[in-house]
Amino acid sequence: MNEKLPTQTPVQMPNLQALIVTPQPIVTSPTVAQIPPQTLEPLLQVKVPQTVQLQIQAPQIQTPQQQAPQQQAPLEQTQTVLTQPARQTLTQLADPKDVRTETYTDKSFVIRGTGTILYPLQLTSLGGKWNKNLRGGGGWIFSNKKTQKATTWIQNVQSGLVQPDDPEQIKAVRAEKRQRSPRATTGITTTTTTIAITAATNPDMQSVQWTVFRPRVHMKARLKVGQVVAEYDVGRVEEHNGVVDTAFIHPSGHPTTESKLVICNGAWQVWGYAEDHSVFFQ
Repeated sequence: MNEKLPTQTPVQMPNLQALIVTPQPIVTSPTVAQIPPQTLEPLLQVKVPQTVQLQIQAPQIQTPQQQAPQQQAPLEQTQTVLTQPARQTLTQLADPKDVRTETYTDKSFVIRGTGTILYPLQLTSLGGKWNKNLRGGGGWIFSNKKTQKATTWIQNVQSGLVQPDDPEQIKAVRAEKRQRSPRATTGITTTTTTIAITAATNPDMQSVQWTVFRPRVHMKARLKVGQVVAEYDVGRVEEHNGVVDTAFIHPSGHPTTESKLVICNGAWQVWGYAEDHSVFFQ
């Protein structure tokens, strides 16, 4: 079969370009508002800032003197004042009329009291002897044969008819007694002091002369501290201008353990030893 297919007629397409519409921008001119000049004039004026004065009242601060006193109950207070009494000597503390007798033994009596320190020369002339080792403490010991004489003297003292001994005379008598003592050669006596003021050369200077014991090598030195006494040997001494002013002592059998002795305030003292002590030579 040779059948022919029908011929198709081509369809003509419309012009699409004509259908595409290009949008055009819309330009609008701005609208200027018409503002009256009388309205703009107040806005164009520049205002100058004003200086404002503020009055600030400062707070009032009351000083302690200005503050009003508060009504409070009074407080009681106690103030303690510590005072240190001035150091007084036994002579200053002594009562001239404080002199009394006490029975000591069947054959002796003793005179005691703070006032006895003011009458050493008179008590000696009455026949008394000072003894610090008596029972009950130191005092002036007398034989009963001196009872009547001592009693009369005490009555005169307590009545004010007897005056204390001269202090300068007491010093002179004691110094003379020490020099005459046979123990002075052993150095067991206290030292004496002589002070001479040399106003001729310089009124601001004074010359002080001490009389002390002169130690020698191989002598014994006794060191007393309180009630304790220790014995040492004098190993060597130092002499300057004819005066032995330094000595070295050591325990017996230990010559390398030395202690230095010097003259201080008219007495031999251990160098650097602060404890109260005494040094005697023998």
